Amino acid sequence: MLSDAQTRALQTTAGADEEAATQRAAAEENLVAARDHAERLVSDARDQVAELTALAAQDREATSTASPNCVAWLRTT
Repeated sequence: MLSDAQTRALQTTAGADEEAATQRAAAEENLVAARDHAERLVSDARDQVAELTALAAQDREATSTASPNCVAWLRTT
């Protein structure tokens, strides 16, 4: 009877260990996927900041070289 209880306990423990290992593997996969997604988002954001910075520089350049009357007209529209 004690042997049967020990066998069942070992089987239960082995099943729990296997389930825990499966869950750890799934969690690791999710972490890697989330990290990759975050890196892509950061990269896209950096690209957008660079593009907006270049557009702002072009705008400043165009505004500084425009005639005063043109600038005044642009401000009224």
